[in-house]
Amino acid sequence: MKKKTRVLVISYTAALVAALAVGLIACRTDADRRQTAMDANYRHAYGEVLNAVQELDAALQKSLYATTPAMACTVCTDIYSHAQTAQMALGVLPVHRAQHCPRRGLCAHTLAQRGGGQSVCGRGACAAARAF
Repeated sequence: MKKKTRVLVISYTAALVAALAVGLIACRTDADRRQTAMDANYRHAYGEVLNAVQELDAALQKSLYATTPAMACTVCTDIYSHAQTAQMALGVLPVHRAQHCPRRGLCAHTLAQRGGGQSVCGRGACAAARAF
């Protein structure tokens, strides 16, 4: 092999190694940036879940004192709203469920029974809420 050919092969090999190193560093930096963004998103969603659960607990406590149908309806609406907020935030988190339920809707009646032991809405138990 000629000296010129050997120098070209070594030069091209060194350039290829340098290009691969730069590409690897760029991919690593991008992966770290994405991981940081994903962690921040998970922390935010976890905070949303905690906030929604606290508000849901407060609404369930209020359900114990609902005496008129209008108050019960308002409490049921609040319970449903907070349950939906928690469900949406849980959808972001990497939560693995033992059973997959195609209908993940929560029934305010079942939540009220679990929270206070009394039925607020007067409806039957919801199978989707039991699966949740």
